[in-house]
Amino acid sequence: MNPKRYQEVKKVFLAACELDAPQVAEFLDRQCAEDPELRKEVETLLRHHEPTTLNSKLPETGPAETAPLVPTQSFSTPPPPARKTDHFPSGKTIAGRYRILGPLGRGGMGEVYRADDLKLDQTVALKFLSRGRIDDPTWLALFHNEVRLARKVTHPNVNRIYDIGEADGEPFFSMEYVDGEDLASLLRRIGRLATDKAVQIARQLCAGLGAAHDQGVLHRDLKPANIMIDGHGQVRITDFGIASLATEPGKTSRLAGTPAFMAPELFQGVEPSVRSDLYSLGIVLYELVTGKEPFGGVAGNRTDRPATPTSPSAFSSDVDPALERVILRCLDRDPSRRPESTYAIAAALPGGDPLAAALAAGETPSPSMVAAADAGAGFSPKMAAACLAIGLIGLIAVVLLANITFFLPQAGLDKNMPPAVLAHEAEKIIDRLGHDTTMKGRSQGFTIDRGYLDYMASSTEPRPDWDRLSTARPPAVFFWYRQGDRRLIPPAPFGEPALMRKLPAEPGMNTVRLDGKGRLLRFTATPIRSGFTKTPAEKPDWSVPFDMAGLDLGKFLEIDPVRKPPGFADEVIAWKGVYPESPELAIRVEGSATGGRVDSFEVIPPWRSGPEPSANVEESSVTPSRTFVVRSLFYITALLGGSLLAWRNLRLGRGDLRGAKRLACFVLVLALLDWLLGKRHVAVFVEEVAASYLWVARATFAAAATWICYVAMEPYIRRLWPQAMISWSRLLKGRFRDPLVGRDLLFGATVGILLTLVSQIDVLLPTWLGLPEVSPKLPGPGYDLGVLLGMRYKLGTVVGLLLTSIGFGLICLLLMLLVRVAVRVQWVAEVTFCLLLTAAFSTVSSYDTFLPWITNAMIAAGILFTLTRVGLVAAMGALFTRSMIVTSPITSDITAWYAPAGSFAIAVVALLLAAAFFTTLAGRPLFSSRLIP
Repeated sequence: MNPKRYQEVKKVFLAACELDAPQVAEFLDRQCAEDPELRKEVETLLRHHEPTTLNSKLPETGPAETAPLVPTQSFSTPPPPARKTDHFPSGKTIAGRYRILGPLGRGGMGEVYRADDLKLDQTVALKFLSRGRIDDPTWLALFHNEVRLARKVTHPNVNRIYDIGEADGEPFFSMEYVDGEDLASLLRRIGRLATDKAVQIARQLCAGLGAAHDQGVLHRDLKPANIMIDGHGQVRITDFGIASLATEPGKTSRLAGTPAFMAPELFQGVEPSVRSDLYSLGIVLYELVTGKEPFGGVAGNRTDRPATPTSPSAFSSDVDPALERVILRCLDRDPSRRPESTYAIAAALPGGDPLAAALAAGETPSPSMVAAADAGAGFSPKMAAACLAIGLIGLIAVVLLANITFFLPQAGLDKNMPPAVLAHEAEKIIDRLGHDTTMKGRSQGFTIDRGYLDYMASSTEPRPDWDRLSTARPPAVFFWYRQGDRRLIPPAPFGEPALMRKLPAEPGMNTVRLDGKGRLLRFTATPIRSGFTKTPAEKPDWSVPFDMAGLDLGKFLEIDPVRKPPGFADEVIAWKGVYPESPELAIRVEGSATGGRVDSFEVIPPWRSGPEPSANVEESSVTPSRTFVVRSLFYITALLGGSLLAWRNLRLGRGDLRGAKRLACFVLVLALLDWLLGKRHVAVFVEEVAASYLWVARATFAAAATWICYVAMEPYIRRLWPQAMISWSRLLKGRFRDPLVGRDLLFGATVGILLTLVSQIDVLLPTWLGLPEVSPKLPGPGYDLGVLLGMRYKLGTVVGLLLTSIGFGLICLLLMLLVRVAVRVQWVAEVTFCLLLTAAFSTVSSYDTFLPWITNAMIAAGILFTLTRVGLVAAMGALFTRSMIVTSPITSDITAWYAPAGSFAIAVVALLLAAAFFTTLAGRPLFSSRLIP
């Protein structure tokens, strides 16, 4: 458009603005009768200038296309006619504070004036509701709504609202004065923008609109006329008059907005959404780079509107292809095919990195910005394949080293005696000793005798070598079987099934302990008193239980008993001797009988030789007290520190509460599944209901603790280590097949396998160096061996370890944040945290680690690197993978009865690697360029 033509259009346009709406068409007929192009240009300008905001209720019947599109017919109160004079003359002081300097413009809702704030000595803009709408409750509500929602958004690219007031009975509000012009006027004046300038404005629009979306505010009327450009080229989004909250679906009953900028689905009755705002943003960006309307100003419900607009490059060859792609994606008729957020648009813009820009400006990026951020150098297909290969090779190495480095394959579990056979042996023992086996209520399991391991690691007395572990003499793992007890034991705190409460024995209850080869270690019976007889009975044959224990009574010397029997007994007896396989170990055997029937029998090793009997608790391995103390300190520190930070964040209105809610619900479901799959249940309704109450309370506590932990740390982590939260934020949004999520899981699973190999090499080092051996690598403290009992328990183990990995990953991140707050310097904080984690691991590990500080420092460094440099998802993947391996009876002997349990763990890890690998590829060929743009 040349200057002469511009002046001609301007003259007709300004003249038309002075006329009432019914007179405009007749005026244009006269002025533009011989120049249809002139009329088209003027009508385009008038559409941007006149109050064209559509605000009408959808029709109750009939198709949505019948919704009125003529603006002047759709308001509940007709718009006021154009004024020949200003309502507030220059120099007038209103509300005792504001001096009017002059009008700035008129819109669909009212008038805007420039004014001096005499109290604060600054220039502001005052927006007044039109006189004809002051008494209309609908328009008054929209006016107040604009203030309420606009004040929720604080961002440099959103026009700030200061206060609301009233002058001469007319409501107004004060807002930031922008010394510039609106984008519509700018485009009319210069036609279109150069690509670099369009990208600059587009990035600011994305930032401002994204800030509104982060607060749940939908603009709903984004168009060039509502975008101001100041003298420095900075963008301000204005006019939230018909904005609404995305968190209030169903409450937006009006079809509102400017028809030419509205998404097509809005005319079908679909609720406004972030993606409908992005559609409007796409039209704005289209006009920026082309100077033309993508659909010629045709409303989104018109059948003559094309499905897709003409490509911007058809009008201008210098349009960047990346910018063109993102514009056309925004204008897709299918909302699901549009970008997810403004931050995704900003990241797709040429040279776009909104996360880096926010951090450089000293701002805390929002969760949506973090989720849409560029994750840096993504895995190429070759890198993904290499990572998969390393993980699989490492997994094979773990299996090959399992029999000489892991504990359970060397713990004397006879490969021909599965749990069913051991339970049958226990029933035979109960029957042979003359007790009733018909009482209902049976439970069973495996337990690690950590007292034996402590003795082996610390005793200075003669003791067997670790290579005798496989003889089960003395036994490091035993099988327990309880018959006649239908009670349930309440769960322990913090999630680990350790140190359950002791309950008094029930009459008729029989308990048997066997070693891994089916030999009797302990028998305890609680007789039913009504079964006693008054006639003298013969002496019991003690050779029977000795034979069941695989011991020769003739080689034991009778001594005085040390312990009291577990119940009433008319005979108490004891012997001393040694194990045939370990003659250097002195053992004691004690038993009791009543009425000639054996009621108790126990083979007592040196580490249990005191006068107190061994615990009645059979269900789980005893957790070392120092382990419990360390774990408790971790949890208590995290909860106390987290509660303070969470309270502060809530008070300041910070934090991803939506993500915290989703995470807490997921943890609640996992905790309940952990109970359903991994714990023993009974058919006694009352007992099962009582147990369910306890587990629901435990699950609720776990979910609440997770919520507190996440709310406490999440805003700070977004500021300090945003890269650690990118894939996590996407995962919380339900993007399970996101390539970045797959990349982090693939990397994390590989790291978990490599950390397991580090532990295995540590166990082998003494042998390689010719030094005394250490105990094979044990399962983590607090884990029982339910994985050996069947598929339900195996699935329960997966759920439990997933729950533990999530919790421990969040706690590590929270503790690292607390250290960072205390230390201030980034690298010092990371070193300090690594040392603390090393100390905690070294305190827990003892007899199963040769170089505890070096090995655990490597493990802590691996976790820290994965957590801070790759992400929280990767760290959780590493923790889950390592725990899955070390808590399972992995063996290279496929003929062992427990081999399927180990194979199941290997299959789970391999499946995780494969699923992560294919998710990383995202359907792309193996030999292509980098995966994550």
